[in-house]
Formats: sequence, C-alpha cells, structure tokens
Amino acid sequence: MREKRRTEEEMISLILAVAQNDDRVRAVILNGSRTNPNVAKDNLQDFDLNLGKSNRFLKRSVNPSMWEDILRTYPDADLMNIWKSLLLMTQLFHEMGVEVARALGYDYNLEEAKNVEAYIRLMRDRG
Repeated sequence: MREKRRTEEEMISLILAVAQNDDRVRAVILNGSRTNPNVAKDNLQDFDLNLGKSNRFLKRSVNPSMWEDILRTYPDADLMNIWKSLLLMTQLFHEMGVEVARALGYDYNLEEAKNVEAYIRLMRDRG
C-alpha cells in the first residue's frame, strides 16, 4: 500500500475547504509545533486543529451507539477508568478514521492503529 502524502499547502487548502463547506464549523485554529517559529519543520509534524464548535450538535451528527461511546470517554479519577477511556477513544478514532479514509479514497493504516493500541496497553500494564 502506497501512502498518499499531501504538501503543507495542500493540507491547509483541504482543511479550509472542508471548514468552509460545513455549516457546523465556525472557525479553524491551527496550533501546536507548526505554529511555533522556534520549532524546526520536519516531516513528522502533524496538523493540530481546533474547530469553532462546542460539540452541542455532535449528538445529532453520530448514531446513538457512537454517542454513548463518546460519553464513556469522560472518566472519573479512577486510574483504570482513565485507561479504559483512553482505549475507547483510540477505538473511536480508529472507527472514524476508517470511515473518513474510505470516503476520501485513502488507505487506512491498520498496522499503525494496532501498534498505537498495543503501546497504550503496554504503558497501562507497566503501571
């Protein structure tokens, strides 16, 4: 599988186009290392985005089962519940990532998803 890569300019154009065509998005904010002039650019930098949303319409945008899963990602202070929530968020990201990749015609890197989950479980088990 050959992974498609976009340039930084292509990514910004795509992000802005999606935001402009989705009435739920009020603003797009790029943050993280890409916005820090003191950080050298490299190929591993990702796009950290905050969208102008409050999640008040999220419940209407997902099926009831997904909404219940999202609610379960808000843990109490119990350490095991925090780990469970993190793993659930990882699973939700994977599910949505597969759907988005399919819709956009990209391959979803299943191996990387499995590695991330395995790493989280390893860190959890180390205590």
